[in-house]
Amino acid sequence: MTGLEETAVGNSSGNVSGDADEGILVYRYMPTVGTDHKGTAAEEYPSYVPFKEENPVPQTKRSWVAKKASFKLDAMDWDALPTLHHVIQRLAEIPVYEVISGKVVEGTGVPDVAAAKRIE
Repeated sequence: MTGLEETAVGNSSGNVSGDADEGILVYRYMPTVGTDHKGTAAEEYPSYVPFKEENPVPQTKRSWVAKKASFKLDAMDWDALPTLHHVIQRLAEIPVYEVISGKVVEGTGVPDVAAAKRIE
């Protein structure tokens, strides 16, 4: 990120991103145990986490917005990242056409995602 400019804390909401988002969509997948069931899900469903119901509420201390942001994933090699190399390698292959914004948020507290609601 380049051209970081500090923004007023009042402009950031009480969620992890510091943006005024209402929540986040997540996909919950829990695999079944045992080699006989490899690749079979014990639980698998989409869910929604509304930020206003999260607890504890993160407290933003400072935040900075970048004038320009970019990123590059480095899959490293099998020796440096043995358990995740194959995942990062595939993610690194996905083209990034544009980065809409970049932000650094400094604060305390991490929500526990207990407010997640299953989407039927």
